[in-house]
Amino acid sequence: MEKLTVEAIQNRGPRPSQTPVEAVHEPLPIHNSELVQAVRAVNAAELFGDRSEITFVIDRRTQTALVRIVDKESGEVVRQFPPEYLLALSEQLKGLMESSDSAELRFGRS
Repeated sequence: MEKLTVEAIQNRGPRPSQTPVEAVHEPLPIHNSELVQAVRAVNAAELFGDRSEITFVIDRRTQTALVRIVDKESGEVVRQFPPEYLLALSEQLKGLMESSDSAELRFGRS
């Protein structure tokens, strides 16, 4: 088997039969009704179990879209994406970037 270095692979270039794919930088628009239908389909298929459902919310503090898996009976958030500790870290980094003072970042889950 032939061993290749990263440089060798990068210098190969595209094969004649391959056509380069352009990256799409603009998100495709989605309508609320399409999102609602997709969430209903996922919940109906019980992909997260018969006791859980998926929800989408906007975090008021960070204005970030959150995906949550919620227990249907108790309403308890079982899982959240992005997790709360990443939202807090993001807020700390944002504050650090906006201020000229150096600040201490606190990593970890609270």
